[in-house]
Amino acid sequence: MPTTTLIYGPPCGGKTSLVSELKVRGDLVLDFDQVHSALSGLDPYDHHDTITMFVVEAMEAIKRRLQVSPVRQAWLIATAPTRADRSEFSYLIDETRLVYADRATCHDRAATAGRPDAWHAYIDSWHDRHEPDLPERSDPMPIERRTANEGVELREEGDTL
Repeated sequence: MPTTTLIYGPPCGGKTSLVSELKVRGDLVLDFDQVHSALSGLDPYDHHDTITMFVVEAMEAIKRRLQVSPVRQAWLIATAPTRADRSEFSYLIDETRLVYADRATCHDRAATAGRPDAWHAYIDSWHDRHEPDLPERSDPMPIERRTANEGVELREEGDTL
């Protein structure tokens, strides 16, 4: 059965590394940085504002296509999808996984990997908005889908169904 997994977390948190370890040949990996690189010809982490709208549109088109042409496994890599973003494609996502690294670790990884200076602002922004003790943080919420091919029986036991 096809599965779509949303992988999210801070910039330089390890999302792409995790998917690289888990994916197999034939899996679809939808990663903003990689799509941006493919469309712009720039390094994966060198974003250009003019290209961003094209990347977003391309990714949305691929998500819509997954509805009608599922693959064995699709990996959607995102930094900070809001609850609204996640619920918009909840029909598509079977599992949600947070890949977390603390602020200092993310900054160290960005510096070591030679990411552009703008990445430090992305990291700070993510952590300012999504630290575990903040109420606006979205917790991973796996979605369970069940389908009944035969008749469904509703039973009552005491005061509960």
